Amino acid sequence: MQVLETLPDILERDCGLQPAAVSRVQSIIDDLRDQIALRVTEAGADDEEELQQEE
Repeated sequence: MQVLETLPDILERDCGLQPAAVSRVQSIIDDLRDQIALRVTEAGADDEEELQQEE
């Protein structure tokens, strides 16, 4: 995940990406991070539910 956090800085510094484009990239990364967190949370809840059903 750290790579995703540093990507906008790398794109701006090393690739000369304009600030507006960097902001867009950051927004997309933030959305992806939120989606990943949601799916991990849902998967954990599903696993817990399965364990309870087995008992």
